[in-house]
Amino acid sequence: MTPAVQDALDWTPRPSDPTPVVLAAVHSDPRASHVAARRVLRVAITECAARHQGRVHIAWFRHLLPGWIDPHTVGGAVAGWTKAGYLVPIPDQWEPNGGGSNATKPTQVRRLVRAIPPVDGAR
Repeated sequence: MTPAVQDALDWTPRPSDPTPVVLAAVHSDPRASHVAARRVLRVAITECAARHQGRVHIAWFRHLLPGWIDPHTVGGAVAGWTKAGYLVPIPDQWEPNGGGSNATKPTQVRRLVRAIPPVDGAR
């Protein structure tokens, strides 16, 4: 790489953590499979909250999800609905993820503070 190219790369603004951008893109993915997944997730999260005094955690509702739902869609939906204010993280309440390669990684428990609206093609 030439010094000029390296210099240009060094000055290119980059987010320090691209995860929020990626999760937002996944959460707003208009493909039919992602829209269908968000519809199923909305029902699963609502059911989980009803069973756990308004609290939700992936390990508590994973059994309600069909196998065709991509794990990235789950993370994207939870992050998107948290950002939108439907889910609120509960400080100091973390539980093991309970599945996949992140089974032991702690994930924050959230509270469903208002009903997640029906899912349309955009979200």
